[in-house]
Amino acid sequence: MRTFITALLTLAIGASATPSRRGDSGLPKAHVKNGTYEGVYSPEYDQDFFLGVPFAQPPVDNLRFQLPQSLNSTWEGSRDAKDYSLLCAGYGLDQTFYNQSEDCLYLNVVRPAGFEQKQLPVGFWIHGGGFVNGGGGDQRYNLSFIVEQSVKIGKPIVGVSVNYRLSAWGFLHSNEVVGEGITNLGLRDQRIALHWVQENIAAFRGDPRKVTIFGESAGAASVGFQVQCLREVPFLKLNATIGKHSETGSFAPTIDGDFVRNYGSQQLKEGQFVKVPIITGANSDEGASLGPTGINTTEDFKVTLSKFLPLSFQDAILEAYTDDLSVNVVASLGDQRPAPPYGAQFRRSASFWGDYYFIASRRETSRTWASHGLPAYAYRFNALPAGVPPEVGAGHFKEVSFMFNNLEGVGYRPDILPFEGKGQSYIDLADLMSSSWASFIYDLDPNKYNGRDDKIPKWPKYDLEDPQDFVFDANVTSHAEPDTFREKGIALINDNALGVLHR
Repeated sequence: MRTFITALLTLAIGASATPSRRGDSGLPKAHVKNGTYEGVYSPEYDQDFFLGVPFAQPPVDNLRFQLPQSLNSTWEGSRDAKDYSLLCAGYGLDQTFYNQSEDCLYLNVVRPAGFEQKQLPVGFWIHGGGFVNGGGGDQRYNLSFIVEQSVKIGKPIVGVSVNYRLSAWGFLHSNEVVGEGITNLGLRDQRIALHWVQENIAAFRGDPRKVTIFGESAGAASVGFQVQCLREVPFLKLNATIGKHSETGSFAPTIDGDFVRNYGSQQLKEGQFVKVPIITGANSDEGASLGPTGINTTEDFKVTLSKFLPLSFQDAILEAYTDDLSVNVVASLGDQRPAPPYGAQFRRSASFWGDYYFIASRRETSRTWASHGLPAYAYRFNALPAGVPPEVGAGHFKEVSFMFNNLEGVGYRPDILPFEGKGQSYIDLADLMSSSWASFIYDLDPNKYNGRDDKIPKWPKYDLEDPQDFVFDANVTSHAEPDTFREKGIALINDNALGVLHR
C-alpha cells in the first residue's frame, strides 16, 4: 500500500455533545450539536451504525470549489442516519460500482453496542484511490469487521469513515485558485470532518481525546482551470468533462504555502510534523503494481527514467538497482524472469518504482520519528491474496482486506476474493493485522491485546541503532527483520528527495 501512516490526534478541542442512548424504539440515537440522529442496530455484529451523517454543508452551487463550510442548521426530533451517502464524484474503475454526487460530504460511524458508560478510542479511516476515486462507503472498507475484532481482543473502538472531494472537485489548481485560497479542498474536507469528530464523537460514545487517523494516500499533480466560470456549469456536464481528461492528467494535493506548506522531505528534515506515534509501512511489491511493463533491457529501464530524471541521476539509479533477482521484488518468482508483457528486467525496474513511490519515504519517515524519540512501528506486507498474478506479488492495496479483517471479501469482485481457497494461515494473518491496528488505535501499542499468539515475535519500535520493520506474512511466521534491504538505492532516493526528485 502507499505509505500507510496511523497517527494519534490530541487536538485541544473539548467535546460538548451528549452521550448517546437508545430511544424507546430500540434504535440507537446520537444527540449531536445540531440535533439527533437515529441509526441502525445490527444484531449480526452487535453494533450500531450511523451512516450518511453530514459533517459540512453540501459543496454545490456557490459552494462548489470553495472551502468546506461547517453545518449551520439545527432541527427538532430525529433524522435518519441509516444509509450510506453517495460517493464524491471521481474517476476510475472503483468508482463505477457506486453512485456519485457533488453533495457528498458525509461520514459513517460504526460502534459496538453496549458500552453505555464508556468513551471509546476512535479510528478515523481516510480512503485511498489516488485522490481521484474511492469513498467512505466502499464496501471493502467495511468498518464492522475491525470494530468486531477490537471487541474480541478486549480493546473496543469506534470506527469512522469519511468522504472527501476528489479529482478536480477537490484538488483544482491554478494561480487563480491559489489567489482565492481554495487549494487542496479535499484535504480541507478531511480536516473539517476531524473537527466535526472533535465536537460530536462523544455522542457516539467515542473519545475525542483519542482519535487515530489511518488510511492510504497517493501522489500529486495539478492542472490549471478557470474557477469562477466552472461554478456555473451544470454538474453532469462538468463531471463528464473532468472524467474525459482523467486518463491524461490528475488532480491531487499541491504545495500552496498554506495547507501544504512545503515538500514532504523538507518538512521531515525541519521537524515540521505532528509529534505523535505512528504505524507506517508498505507492501513488498508496490512497484510491480504501479511500475511500467515491457522492461526487457537496461536501455528499456533507462528510457522510463529519462522521462523525469537528469542523465547523471539515471546512471546512479541503474548502478544502485542492478539486475540481481536475489534482491529484487516479487521474490515469489524465485530465479524466474517474468514473461511478457512484464519483461525480463521488470523485477529490477519494479524494485526502483516501489522504493521511489512508497518504500523510501516510509523508511525516511521511520528514521525521522525515531530520531525525535517518537514511537514508530514500520511494517512490510508480504502475502499474496487470491486472484493475484504471481508477477504482481504482494502489490499495491493487497493488505487492505487483511487489515480490515474482511474475510468474506465484501466489496471485492467474485474473481478476486482475497481469501478464496486460502488456508488457515491467511485467516490468522488477517486476525494478527486487524488486531494490531485495533490495539494501536486503542492505546498506541500494537502488541498488547487479548489472544495474541505468543509464538509471534513482538512488533518492535523503530530504532536508529537497530532499524527493523515487521513482516506480515502468511507463508512463514510473521517476524521482525532488519530494515536494510535495497539500502543503496533507497538512500540514493532519500538523499536526493528534494534537490533532484522535488518531493
